[in-house]
Amino acid sequence: MLNYTHETVGTFQEKETGNWFSYSARTNSNDFATMVEYPHLVDVLDGTRFARVLKTVVYIIVDESPDGKPVVEKWSIKSYTL
Repeated sequence: MLNYTHETVGTFQEKETGNWFSYSARTNSNDFATMVEYPHLVDVLDGTRFARVLKTVVYIIVDESPDGKPVVEKWSIKSYTL
């Protein structure tokens, strides 16, 4: 689990499940997930995840592959707010 102190900058509702999530801007660099590709932190049940939040989709890192690369899911979203 990642443990960051961050200020929420927006929220979104995941389209398939209807679950709401908040997100913030990242303030630190990481070799695993660059700030350019994944500039946001999304709050999830077990902590935070690196992500790229756009107006209609979120690309969120959900795991790490055996070769050390991020495993990314694409979530369709609605009710996006800043």
